[in-house]
Amino acid sequence: IECAEAVGYIRKETGEQGEAHAWNILKIDGDYYYLDTTWDDSSNTIQSVKSTDLGFDYFCITTDELCRTRQTDLCPTDMPSCVATRANYYVHNDFVAEQYDLNKIKFVAMTAAQHKHPAFTFKCTSKALFDEALSRLCADGQDCYDVLKAAAKQDKRIQTNSYCYSYDKNIWTITVKFKYK
Repeated sequence: IECAEAVGYIRKETGEQGEAHAWNILKIDGDYYYLDTTWDDSSNTIQSVKSTDLGFDYFCITTDELCRTRQTDLCPTDMPSCVATRANYYVHNDFVAEQYDLNKIKFVAMTAAQHKHPAFTFKCTSKALFDEALSRLCADGQDCYDVLKAAAKQDKRIQTNSYCYSYDKNIWTITVKFKYK
């Protein structure tokens, strides 16, 4: 795997330029991808609540996805366009929702439960789908309880009446953490 450092700035939610930051650009099987291990590592020592959770939101992402949170102004050369998705964690593992499909979300949750993961995460293919999934799954809640019931068939320790969730509104991922009996 070819790898190089890419540098630029974090793009604040206001659209303004934030602090300088670095990430990687990879070439895998002839395709380019961005990777930011810093943003996928929640065990940051600055945080008051320590976590050993690792994420995959910034694992082999496209230029479009990267530019939602980055400005590449510091890169000394033009970067290749990253448009491939097959090495993306969510694509590779079939954890991508192309429409709101409760059965697909159940599949992702059941897979996580089967592997004894403490949570499940899926990625939406559009902002509109992300907003719909966040509303129907997390805000309204009933769909999430149905998903937890499906996951509990794989791991009986999973509570089906309680959950917590988080999301990345830039990469359009939703994570639901299991609570155990």
